[in-house]
Amino acid sequence: MIKDKTIAAIIVAAGKGLRMGAETPKQYLILASDIVLAHTLAAFEGSKVDSIVVVCPEGDEDYVQQYVVRDRFPKVKCITGGGKKRFDSSYAGIKAACGLYESGPDFIMVHDGVRPLVSPQLINCVGEALLSYPAVCPGVKAKETVRTVNSDEIATSVPDRSMLRIIQTPQGFETGLILKAYERFFEDTAKDPAKADGVTDDAMLVERYMQQSVFVAEGSYENIKITTPEDLFLAEAILSRRY
Repeated sequence: MIKDKTIAAIIVAAGKGLRMGAETPKQYLILASDIVLAHTLAAFEGSKVDSIVVVCPEGDEDYVQQYVVRDRFPKVKCITGGGKKRFDSSYAGIKAACGLYESGPDFIMVHDGVRPLVSPQLINCVGEALLSYPAVCPGVKAKETVRTVNSDEIATSVPDRSMLRIIQTPQGFETGLILKAYERFFEDTAKDPAKADGVTDDAMLVERYMQQSVFVAEGSYENIKITTPEDLFLAEAILSRRY
């Protein structure tokens, strides 16, 4: 809890991890002698969030309870199945988190289950920022030159790197704000499914459907997302340096 405000964290781990090229979904791969998802949960368990909801592939609920959560993470209050798309899973987790409280938590955080190197300090930083801003996401400065290109892959411009941020999770929101954004999103996409194209994170929804500005808090270059085998090797190296 941060200054009498309740925070529920949604850990979205319902993906199939196809880009990893492995039969095992990447959230269940072994990283430094433990499951990737377990590393993620450990960070949130050590943070100031009050409750955790894990969203896993539908049908994996018992597996996650038995082999990942066990009795290690008492803040995990619910394990629920996700949907076909990332936003379906995120919304399922948000609804489950709201059901844990009589009037819902004050804030919701949504985090990628395959960002196992997130730290309790970064999580708490997002939580503290929510006391001043209704929508927060962490980000890091772009280290390299970025170019925009046209449909023929011809460079068209070079954005000012000092104004660019690589966005990460956890992303935090006032609960009513993110719920309303999702309601409007699903109403919109029910009429035109193409409206879902290009939606890659929750912050985009509050910007698009609530016209809410998003504060970018300082992220961490170590808070990487496990997407390819190379990411797993890098995560191993980072963890070995930490411990």
